[in-house]
Amino acid sequence: FGPAFGVPQNVLKTLLNQVSFAMAVHDIRYYLNGILFVVEGRQLSLVATDGHRLAKMAIAAPRDSFSMPGIIVPRKTVGLVLDVIKALGKGKRAVPNVKIWCSASRIRLTIGAVVVTSKLIDGTYPDYERVMPRHNDKRAVVAVKALDDGVSQVSLISLEKGRAVRMDLSAGAVKLSVTNPDAGSAETTIAADYASEEISIGFNARYVQDVLAEIGGDAVEILFNDAGCPALFNDPADSRFAAVLM
Repeated sequence: FGPAFGVPQNVLKTLLNQVSFAMAVHDIRYYLNGILFVVEGRQLSLVATDGHRLAKMAIAAPRDSFSMPGIIVPRKTVGLVLDVIKALGKGKRAVPNVKIWCSASRIRLTIGAVVVTSKLIDGTYPDYERVMPRHNDKRAVVAVKALDDGVSQVSLISLEKGRAVRMDLSAGAVKLSVTNPDAGSAETTIAADYASEEISIGFNARYVQDVLAEIGGDAVEILFNDAGCPALFNDPADSRFAAVLM
């Protein structure tokens, strides 16, 4: 193992929680069934993707973490660490810092009196930076609750496969709609801070709601390019978090 570095328990919990929704589950591309830990410059980034969506959370890199190799921590290990933090996060058993050691093949975390040692996923993580949109110049800011409620309402009649919800953005508003040949159609319009040209784009309803669940503030910023490009979801209240939906 390399040198140990510490991450505050509450920070590690937030990092893991906010990206874990985008991890793949039993994907044949085994390297997607986990979370990437990577030091970029002076930032420690955690990244997860299943090929349809991507989540990234970054913090200032802890001291002694700069030499850490990029590693992929398995899904089961992520779940175990979160369970331990939850169990120890009450009363006198709470610990301020989690100590982390890494090598090219293993990770060890000391959480109070609990030591978790795990193999890492042996594989090359995709170049996620190529997926992060760089030229999305159409910006919408929408209330999280209004968007979540709207998606819930119209997706009730969506086809189970795909669960596609269409977004039509125009000045000051976003219309959400679903058409199901067997059940009819549904639509609702909510207010949005949007002043660019009109655009129509479709997303998986559950994926949108998964992202919204990780937004800590009252609003979400969504950056679009065109109907065929991924959209970038940001949390205006927390610049450390970003998510991409295809």
